[in-house]
Amino acid sequence: MGMFNTIKSQEKCPKCGANIDEWQSKKLKIKGYLIDNLLYSVTLDVDMNGEMHSLCDKCGTYIVYAIKKGKVIKN
Repeated sequence: MGMFNTIKSQEKCPKCGANIDEWQSKKLKIKGYLIDNLLYSVTLDVDMNGEMHSLCDKCGTYIVYAIKKGKVIKN
């Protein structure tokens, strides 16, 4: 297991609707440059693209959402 960045974003689980506010990413870019995975906590910005993932504590669903221009894209 490697290092990751924590993303501050409040989203709901697509399966059970539980609130999830702990997200991680290893593939987050800002202005096209990869952000070092150094356990930073980041807030989404309009210049960010990549992905974020989490595990729902309530139902156990593994969730992956894309990030495009700082917005969360739900699959």
